[in-house]
Amino acid sequence: EGLAGVHLITGQPNRAAAWAVKVIAANGLPPQPGKGACTVDWKITPLRRALKDWSAAHQIRGPILKLTGTRFSESQERGKKMALRGESAQRVVEKDGDYILSPIADLSTDQVGEVMAAMRGGELPGAYTDFDDLLEVYASAGGASCPLVGEYRMGGTTLGSCESRTGCAICTKVAKDKSLENMLEAYPALKPLYRLREFVAAIMHDHSRRVWIGRTIDEHGYITIQPDAFAPGVCRDLLRYCLTIDADEAERARDAGEARLFDRLIDLETLVLIDFYWTIYGLHARPYEAWRIWLEVAEGARFYPPEINPVPAQPMPPPRFLYVGDGWFEEGRHWSGGLRDLLAEALEADTPAAYPLRMLRDGRTILEYPTGPEVAVNTESGSFWDWFQFLLPDAMAEAEGEDSLLMLHSRAVRLYLECEVVSYRDHGVLDTMLRRMQYRQRNGIGRDARMEDVMPRTISETQWADRTGQSRRLQRAWDF
Repeated sequence: EGLAGVHLITGQPNRAAAWAVKVIAANGLPPQPGKGACTVDWKITPLRRALKDWSAAHQIRGPILKLTGTRFSESQERGKKMALRGESAQRVVEKDGDYILSPIADLSTDQVGEVMAAMRGGELPGAYTDFDDLLEVYASAGGASCPLVGEYRMGGTTLGSCESRTGCAICTKVAKDKSLENMLEAYPALKPLYRLREFVAAIMHDHSRRVWIGRTIDEHGYITIQPDAFAPGVCRDLLRYCLTIDADEAERARDAGEARLFDRLIDLETLVLIDFYWTIYGLHARPYEAWRIWLEVAEGARFYPPEINPVPAQPMPPPRFLYVGDGWFEEGRHWSGGLRDLLAEALEADTPAAYPLRMLRDGRTILEYPTGPEVAVNTESGSFWDWFQFLLPDAMAEAEGEDSLLMLHSRAVRLYLECEVVSYRDHGVLDTMLRRMQYRQRNGIGRDARMEDVMPRTISETQWADRTGQSRRLQRAWDF
């Protein structure tokens, strides 16, 4: 408003990139100092996609000039990366078919503060903001020693340097989040987030809290044995802690007659995806475990992370390899599993409920469900609420009474897809994931496998390389 010809374009990260879906759903580990793709997942990719869609909608072709707010003095790491990209405040740089200009690249933090002060004081005509909301965040995060805090709280307009860090409350890319600690004085309702963040930081280097048996079976029939994502029990506890935080904050805000201080850590779409991935990976004995936990908390149960001493960072043990063969593939051509249900197909044949079959290039046949460009949850449709109110309770009750557990997870995934609660980009990949999970379970190397039984059957990376003729390489078990 007030800026003629300016269009605000916003991008939305894919829900699968959310912290809870990555960490609690066992798709990856929390970010560590110097590691993590948060910037790519949460900023770069969504903004590129939004700009591409906007350009197409307005029939804009050719390079686009992008202005960034990066500065050389933000940190040594930021300065190095900017130098490698050739960023400049005076010269346009070409990158990936577009143009980049960094107008404040050479400004210091003090100089940025001076500009903000001038805008607050009305010294810059046409300023679009007074920065009050931003300065309130800086003031609460900077601590009493920060010059910005004193000036802002005294009503002044002069700003000095400040060491406050803003971002995700449960971010573990910093060893100690002093800014969040400082904010607790002004916002005590943030303490549950702080305790959760401290717990995750304390356990993320603890290899005993990890899954060691990989999910991927490589082309030679081997599974990697090495600490990977959090173990099923840890994932279950993290979901309980997050849902408890959400419930407690809702009660606090209601009692105080005010809005929530922070959004839910686990909203409906996130909960669906956590349960969907838990089911694909066979992380728990029965599907719908995330919904059971949600019901526990909804009915009044509360769970809080313990205060524990952090486990220091330690070297990753060298990978070992367990041979399991490729029986999952041969069985997959004929066996009712993955995205196949021979009984359901027979009963639904020639009816409106029947889904078409598709043969993959490798000879497998799968049921063809509606797909999407990426993993997505559709909570707005009537079919979702039918599933939630009627089908989900029945499916949970059926899973509780079922003695044969092997097909339950496939059945639950198919129900998510049939009701179009979840759309998945590639059903061939999904079928592979389910069949491999079922194969591991049948062969005693699933979620209940004990490492003392597994390790004697493994070989070293050198032996693996000799037997397969491959160069040495490390695998990540969450590739599938």
